[in-house]
Amino acid sequence: MRLLFLMPRFHSNMAPFVSALCAAGVDVRMLVLGVGGGEDHAAVVPDVIPVSSRQPFLRAECAADKDFARYATRVLPALAPLYSALRSARPDFVVCRGLTPVYILCALPFVLVRSRLVLYTQGAIVARRGLRKRLGNALILALCGGRWYSPVERKSLHVDRAFAERRMTYIPFSMRVDPLARDRDWCVDRLRLLAVGKFLPRKNHELLVRALGALTDERVSLSIVGEVTTESHRRHYSDIESLVWELGLTGRVQLLVNVPHADMAGIYRSHDVYLQVSSDEPASVSQLEAMAGGMGVIIDPTNGTASYVVDGCNGRYCPPSLELLAPIIAELANSPAIVAQWGRASMDIVDRHHRPEDQVRTFLEMLSR
Repeated sequence: MRLLFLMPRFHSNMAPFVSALCAAGVDVRMLVLGVGGGEDHAAVVPDVIPVSSRQPFLRAECAADKDFARYATRVLPALAPLYSALRSARPDFVVCRGLTPVYILCALPFVLVRSRLVLYTQGAIVARRGLRKRLGNALILALCGGRWYSPVERKSLHVDRAFAERRMTYIPFSMRVDPLARDRDWCVDRLRLLAVGKFLPRKNHELLVRALGALTDERVSLSIVGEVTTESHRRHYSDIESLVWELGLTGRVQLLVNVPHADMAGIYRSHDVYLQVSSDEPASVSQLEAMAGGMGVIIDPTNGTASYVVDGCNGRYCPPSLELLAPIIAELANSPAIVAQWGRASMDIVDRHHRPEDQVRTFLEMLSR
């Protein structure tokens, strides 16, 4: 079977899944519009499609922005290289990251005529939907033959009058437990907190720093690992750095910038509890990487992948609120046994629910429809 992924760029969170596809005998190729510096290409090296010299759908400020994710859906690819790459790949199935991005719309005629469409989105399978949305989804499901999957089961853990798109397939992100984490230790005399995310306001780094500042317990420390590649990132990083100085937390807060993906496993193993309280997060995978490193997780319940964390088992659900977050951290600082229990439970959840081989089996069953 020849499988082609058509995406803006290769996300490292796809690496375990793609590796398992290749191990299952699937010929995997990937067409992307850009490559990030921290990507893991051990499983597959993506082919980069040149972009057109004319970009009628981009504003000038977007074209100058180095944060590719902010405008990737509006980039017009160079059509000749795009169609040449599609013909060369001769895919049986093409996995498209959504249907509305410009590069997907340009490739869609070829996909529908020569291959079979597989739709990958990060919308919730269980959600509140009106009649218009249901009819629209029915048309999309007919277009892709029911081959539509998402890693998001539900956007909010408590949705009234929810409707499940039964022909959509739930395939959570794949992950393997870090072998070195199975024998890791959790600190009993201090609490090491970790957060990972681009230096953007919606990641709520300010909230995390202020939550630490609300605690007088010197045993609690915080590391923030973030991307700084654009001017907006640099401004926000500077604001957070200033806040750390203002609150007198320089000895307890560490800001790490542009850490290579290969180094992240060691960072997860050297911390105890992961904080994922960013706002408007459709489907984060970093908490799953933290779980694979033996970390408990505190997560905003509106996160699209909050269900990967089991409240009270390997972490806690907590909205992004200083009044709610600070007491939970204070409680954990005095409960090292709970911290260790969460970490072990996290690895068990990854083993039971996120094995790449299991997700590939579900994916291939979906393709056989």
